[in-house]
Amino acid sequence: MSWSEVEKARSEMSLSVAGAIQLLGLSRTSYYRHVRGMIDYRRQGRPSPSANHSAILRNVALQRYEAGHRKIRQYAIAWGQLRADAEGASRMSCYRQLKAEGLLQPGRPGCHFKEARERRRQMLAIPSSLNQVLQGDFTDYETEDGECYNIGCFTEYLSRFNLVSRVLDTETASDLIAITEAALKEIVNYGHELPSQIVLVTDNGPAMKSRRYKNFIAKSNLLVHVRGQKYHPQTIGREERFHGSLKLERLYRTLPRNRAELVAEVQSYRSFYNFERLHQNLGYLTPAQVYLKQTGSENSYLFCR
Repeated sequence: MSWSEVEKARSEMSLSVAGAIQLLGLSRTSYYRHVRGMIDYRRQGRPSPSANHSAILRNVALQRYEAGHRKIRQYAIAWGQLRADAEGASRMSCYRQLKAEGLLQPGRPGCHFKEARERRRQMLAIPSSLNQVLQGDFTDYETEDGECYNIGCFTEYLSRFNLVSRVLDTETASDLIAITEAALKEIVNYGHELPSQIVLVTDNGPAMKSRRYKNFIAKSNLLVHVRGQKYHPQTIGREERFHGSLKLERLYRTLPRNRAELVAEVQSYRSFYNFERLHQNLGYLTPAQVYLKQTGSENSYLFCR
């Protein structure tokens, strides 16, 4: 009796597969292989990346040492050195290659970020267009000669484009007014029209709560000042993220020796952050590609790799 006849007889007798294999003395695998004609599963091998892929990823990882494996892959694609659909160029393949060469960044626990997210309360509605919300803050940095300076910044909310980063000797209301005016000037310089209202979101530093800054805001029909919740830096998360990237990716690595070197490094990193650094939350675009798209000048800065 052929195997097809065995299956036909089992069906006519309304016999279950378990009963049939017990009667025939076969294993379930043998039954399905012979009677149903099924083929054993064979594990498919992973596409092997070429030696050229490894060299490309190694080169990008050494140039962008602050980036993780996802962003390194996106840099290689953005620079035209790697095709996203090439065999062996998937995200996991890139991860394995970088891990094998010891070029991966150490993992960072995100438990405290998840807890903060649960406690977070949205203070402002998400803006619908550029320049409606700006986030500003000061951060301090001590150079190698022992002098401490303040870096005042303003960042556009939607695009994460840093409008101004200025090294200052103090952190007064006058300094805050100066960088606010500089940020407004930069909006116009980059080809945007000022909206009918701009919300400035800051923390609760002395300069932000000063009477002089309140009077500056009150005299303007354009600006609205909102101070974030105390001990809640997520309110100005875009600006805090820029400060963290500035220090971790540049200043803590180059260690400026004096004020002149600090000014040069801050300006250099601001240019890199706006025009070269890919942002995952922007779909792996740069802030400039988002911020300057409406003005038609997003291609004014090209990758030279």
